[in-house]
Amino acid sequence: LQRVSGCCFFYQQTVKALFRAAKGEPERRLSYNYSIPDCVPQESPEETKQCVQEGIDCASALLKKEGRFDSHALAMESLVHITNATKCRTFAAHCILCGDFLSTLICLVEASRMERPGTAMQGLSSMEEEHFRVMHRHALAVLANCLSALDDSGELAHVLKQQPELSSTTFLLALLDDVANATDRPHDACQATRCLRALVQTCSDTKSRIVGELGGLPALEAAHSQGICRNAYLETECQKLKLHL
Repeated sequence: LQRVSGCCFFYQQTVKALFRAAKGEPERRLSYNYSIPDCVPQESPEETKQCVQEGIDCASALLKKEGRFDSHALAMESLVHITNATKCRTFAAHCILCGDFLSTLICLVEASRMERPGTAMQGLSSMEEEHFRVMHRHALAVLANCLSALDDSGELAHVLKQQPELSSTTFLLALLDDVANATDRPHDACQATRCLRALVQTCSDTKSRIVGELGGLPALEAAHSQGICRNAYLETECQKLKLHL
């Protein structure tokens, strides 16, 4: 087991629960309900947006550092957490999808690279390939969080008109390819399915293209089967997507 990101404390609790289950020991339910004291001043919506904007600006600066894999990974992990937060999700989604991040996210999803691959991108080491696989997964998570937030707020249709790359054939094929590879990369398939569900719910043209022109149903069925066997989150997301097709 390896902690990729998130809280160290909850990771330890999860690992302990898995080990206890493997030993056949009874489950221990621990309740953690920590409330914020009344004496602590609460952030205003404007202050929360400012914090989100500062976090996005820091991530942007880290992504612009050339040849710094550690900075790029930290930037993408930050964006995953920012877009996964319960506050200002729509604001963060607008900042990311309508800003300079979109081209990088699209490249990571379509080509698993920070930029369009060329002759200079050939011959990557195994460490570099693993780095880009992780970046690809983070990009899918960021896009899924942003598209879901905008879909929930009813603003996704407007953003799709401004950013047609999000419903392009190349992008949809890349998402379907991730869904088709659910056997090897179930987590990527789960995030790709979330992206497709948000797009399908908002755009009827995207729905008809996925079902007809792009032939995405067999890949979705295969991913659903993999989810039933191996990944509950993937199974749930595939079921939700199938309801809209």
